Amino acid sequence: MKNYIEVKVLTLLYDNVNQTPVLLLKEKGGNRILPIWIGIFEAQSILMALKGIMLHRPLTHDLCIDIINSFGGKLVNVNISKLDKGTFYAELILMQKRNKIVIDARPSDSIALALRYNVPIFVNSTVLDIASIPDDQHLDEKQWEDILKNIPDEAFGKYSM
Repeated sequence: MKNYIEVKVLTLLYDNVNQTPVLLLKEKGGNRILPIWIGIFEAQSILMALKGIMLHRPLTHDLCIDIINSFGGKLVNVNISKLDKGTFYAELILMQKRNKIVIDARPSDSIALALRYNVPIFVNSTVLDIASIPDDQHLDEKQWEDILKNIPDEAFGKYSM
């Protein structure tokens, strides 16, 4: 995809300063990390997907998958498409038969679905250029927590509705 770079979920941390989970996405084949502050419920859903935890009854993101599947659709990938005034925007890219459907969504919801579908996650290259942090030293979770404590609030998009 032109102007998009594939990323993977590196880890999920908790920002004690802002009392908010932070999702770290790492550029595949590169060294940039994109931190996105997300909501607690979305963080729980992402963590469950990362750990392969399945419940007997569907939660919201599982329900979304059931709805997509019941209409003959398939999630193909998700795109984190822009950063505007501190808010990240994403798109779900679906296929239904031969029709491509693009749905506006929050990055946290999009990633929760992508992990369940096991589909690629892409970030617009401009967003990575603006909001990423270089990971030249391949830091561990504790080192990332220390770095995130010192980032000013206005530097990156914080979770907002």
